[in-house]
Amino acid sequence: MKVFDLNLDNNFDLEIQNGDFKVSESTYNHVLLHCATMQGEWKDAPLLGVGLVQQINNSDSQSLLVELKKQLEIDGITLNKLKMNNQGIEFDGEY
Repeated sequence: MKVFDLNLDNNFDLEIQNGDFKVSESTYNHVLLHCATMQGEWKDAPLLGVGLVQQINNSDSQSLLVELKKQLEIDGITLNKLKMNNQGIEFDGEY
């Protein structure tokens, strides 16, 4: 199932196209928001957030992936692939 939402640019700002908010398939944006935010930052979902930026120097990347996987599955995403490498996180999944 494809999920559509307001599109975010690389700075997490709402993207404007032809004078209106751009709407697009949003699974990737949802994953980015899970990674970028920390628990407690979402008023309606205080346990949402992995805080990836704060975990950069954490040597336990496996526990980070386990937490991200758990949160994405709770959010309703079916994961086909979730893997961390030197270039970042490889993700393949859908709602």
